[in-house]
Amino acid sequence: MKEKTAVDIVTHSSTFERRIIDTQVGNCTLYMLPAAVENVVSWRGAFISNPVFTNGDDLRQGLVVSLLDKGTKRRDRFQIADVLENKGAQVNYHNGGVGVGFSGRCLTRDVQDVMGVMAEQLLEPAFDEEEYQKAGMRVAASIQRSMERTGTLAYSALCRNIYSTSHPNFTHPPEEELRILSEITLESLHEYHSQHFGAKDLVLVVVGDIDPDEITRVVRSTLGGWETHKAPEAYDVAASFTSPEIAKVPMEDKSSIDVRLGHAVEMRMNHEGYVPLYLGNFVLGGNFSSRLMDVVRDQKGLTYGIRSSLIGISKFYEGHWQVGVTLSTDKLEEGIAATKEVVEEYVEKGPTEEELQQKKTTIIGTFKVELATTGGLAGNILRGVQNGFGKSYLDEFPERVNRASLQEVRESIQKHIQLDKAHMAMAGTLPEDQD
Repeated sequence: MKEKTAVDIVTHSSTFERRIIDTQVGNCTLYMLPAAVENVVSWRGAFISNPVFTNGDDLRQGLVVSLLDKGTKRRDRFQIADVLENKGAQVNYHNGGVGVGFSGRCLTRDVQDVMGVMAEQLLEPAFDEEEYQKAGMRVAASIQRSMERTGTLAYSALCRNIYSTSHPNFTHPPEEELRILSEITLESLHEYHSQHFGAKDLVLVVVGDIDPDEITRVVRSTLGGWETHKAPEAYDVAASFTSPEIAKVPMEDKSSIDVRLGHAVEMRMNHEGYVPLYLGNFVLGGNFSSRLMDVVRDQKGLTYGIRSSLIGISKFYEGHWQVGVTLSTDKLEEGIAATKEVVEEYVEKGPTEEELQQKKTTIIGTFKVELATTGGLAGNILRGVQNGFGKSYLDEFPERVNRASLQEVRESIQKHIQLDKAHMAMAGTLPEDQD
């Protein structure tokens, strides 16, 4: 099932928006894009689950998602694996914060069977006791491994200073995660599934060698009868501007210290100012040719890695801006000072026209490469729909990037990147005066 390239898939004489077909099938909003690939179909989908983050629903939802492919009430996981493997098909699930995502890929002739398996897993998971125990042990082991990662602990500490406990981006300390995990029962997973899994804001995008009428029929027969759940939205949507704090996580015998510096951003993904801010941040620290990498790593030799990011921003809730840098113990203060100096100068003066044009080329080029497969097309259509841009996202995103002016970018970073509001978190073997 070799996929063709973007040149093969994209019909340049027509915009994506005109070619994408949308329809309502039960509670599912279905988007379909016939593409010039032979006998391959990919899909991406998601629904809103509305977890209650204050009571550990993020872990509970993650466990439910991990059990979806471990058998259903009709077939055990070995029978399902036989179906998928014999057809060379794939079905995957992921925990998406306030929702759950899923994806699949198969031959055109097998769409009915493979989507049937997926619907069975979503609606009727078996919740086998043995698989539940295995999943819990895997999650516990993952949490314990995170307790040895300086970057993970620094990021987690920063998020606790920026977000309330009911915000989707809040991160519990690993010790608290282990405690919550120990109190989750198989019965509570049954209950979570029944109350939070349903076709609420269900979106499905199907791309490839398809007959739209046939795909509509398949979706109607598999997901068309899925009811919505009634779980209300129970999370904070705003990130918090609180007095800047420094969080320190001492760790023994670490060769480096990870530092995270950041603050809340009052913006959502569908805000008109998001693209200028995204561009501005990308020039500052988005890749290996960014301003931070050039000065702090290449010129000053203070780190092997540094970048700035916009994190956790969606249509549903606000996120934050942060700089992450890895420093040796003896270069900690110098590295932090150099990082702040670069950020302050950049916010004051902004990027040059040359820097901005280079990053526009990079961003648009990366975006177009993502459209080189049916899966990449489906994923980006879903992303655009979920974030409020509709079918026009594939056409409009490159145009929005190109339209952003140097002045808009400068004004955006001056408004939304403010070091005097930034929290700091560091994890590793800290110098004695930092303990």
